[in-house]
Amino acid sequence: MLRHQVDGLRTKFRVITYDARGSGESDHPRSGYRFDDHVADALAVLDATDTPVASVVAASLGTHVAVLLAVAQPMRVQRLVLVAPPMDVPNTKAASEGKDEAGPLGPSWRTEYERFVPWFVSRVFSEPQSQTTIDEVVAIALEADHAMLLQQAKELDWDDAPGRLQAVQCPTLVVHGTGDQTLELHAVQAVAAAIPNANLRLLDGLGHRPDIRRPDIVNPILVEFLRSGAADLA
Repeated sequence: MLRHQVDGLRTKFRVITYDARGSGESDHPRSGYRFDDHVADALAVLDATDTPVASVVAASLGTHVAVLLAVAQPMRVQRLVLVAPPMDVPNTKAASEGKDEAGPLGPSWRTEYERFVPWFVSRVFSEPQSQTTIDEVVAIALEADHAMLLQQAKELDWDDAPGRLQAVQCPTLVVHGTGDQTLELHAVQAVAAAIPNANLRLLDGLGHRPDIRRPDIVNPILVEFLRSGAADLA
């Protein structure tokens, strides 16, 4: 799903991607899908690729993993980019799509996954002329391991990362499309406000995953932010 974004960044940076456990060509264990397990996997990828320090870019559910990695390994995460983080920040009025169910407006991913996928993906890519992207992502999503998704939902603690945002030490960029139909703007604003050294970049009219739908807009923003981190090391 991220191939267009990666293609736009690989000439400027060393880019590392991997299939999360339970996805793609990675192992599909019966259990072990806590956010801490995903953090351990991310750290293992850094070790296996001889990457002592990295800037971490994550989106949607992956932002929880990225935040927890940055807090657990502050010396190894130089900069952090969070695209559309679905987090309910403690003591704020925040609404997010991260809690599981589609609710009364759409089918449940738990019991009607094949109906849920096209409904939800259409909401994710709400920009005009997005049908090609929608069709591609629907095809990918329908190949997902539904049993893994159900098990992961039992294990994930959605309150862990939001409660640790104030412990993030590295410069952080929060990116959010104002046309996101799955995530309220005030929820994302609360995330950016909770991180001590964070900036919020709003993308007018874009949806939940602008990194996939409009890498031509998102990539230059990432390049500017990440290159400023490289300058810090010089």
